[in-house]
Amino acid sequence: MPGRAIDVGQGRPLELAARWRRSESTLWRRTLDGVVVLPEGALSPLVLRGPAARIWELLAQPLNVAELLDAIAAVYAVDGDTVADEVGWAVGQLADAGALCPT
Repeated sequence: MPGRAIDVGQGRPLELAARWRRSESTLWRRTLDGVVVLPEGALSPLVLRGPAARIWELLAQPLNVAELLDAIAAVYAVDGDTVADEVGWAVGQLADAGALCPT
């Protein structure tokens, strides 16, 4: 699996083998319909719903993108290719905001 990547938007690749975890400095809370995340230094929170909220929950422990794809695909009973764009976008956005750190 090393060397494989998915697109996180704007032509940026995200390595499938890269491991991610929540940033310890990021504040977050569950809501009735998702998760609200406030990375350190952010002016406004990120509101995560659906697969993005599930990704946040899964990243309570370090996982690589391929593991996230498998987990989200299992939750929604689809194959990994179906959710690859959503997972890539969510991880990319969370990482760009400082809510996730590579391990």
